[in-house]
Amino acid sequence: VEISVSWLHETVHIVGLGIDDTDPILLAGLAQVRGGRDTRARRMSDALAAIGIDGVLEGALKYAANPALVSRAHFARYLVEIGIAPHTDAVFKHYLTRGKPGFVETQWAELADAVGWIRAAGGLAVVAHPGRYKFSDAQFDALFSAFRDAGGVGVEVVSGSQAPSKTGKFARYARH
Repeated sequence: VEISVSWLHETVHIVGLGIDDTDPILLAGLAQVRGGRDTRARRMSDALAAIGIDGVLEGALKYAANPALVSRAHFARYLVEIGIAPHTDAVFKHYLTRGKPGFVETQWAELADAVGWIRAAGGLAVVAHPGRYKFSDAQFDALFSAFRDAGGVGVEVVSGSQAPSKTGKFARYARH
């Protein structure tokens, strides 16, 4: 399982290895995160309606295979379909990024909660692809310390989403 958590306004992915995917604590935590996505989607739709773009949630749902997991990308595709913008990049630039009318902050899980859910399910919590995150060394130090203190046990050291020069840095964090 991969759980998204919010850390310093970034989304950090925590992977649970060896989990019991029927564990009630894990399932309740995942349901809580999914419920937040639904609330966010409704707020985004309401915000776009406030500037005269109606029915966006219903349109976005056409693109979502799982209606509980509708995202900004689904909104963007629908807004292109109805001619609001020529392509999804333009939709994000003008409507769906921080400071734009349709942006609503995602309420991801807290780091300690995500690690706790994984541990309750008998799993090992690992920070996934740290090379994707735009953190300073001090911010990485804080992230990995909080992660370790919450019971996290690993860091993905080698990833296709990072420069090879970062491998040594993440290996040091993993050893620490």
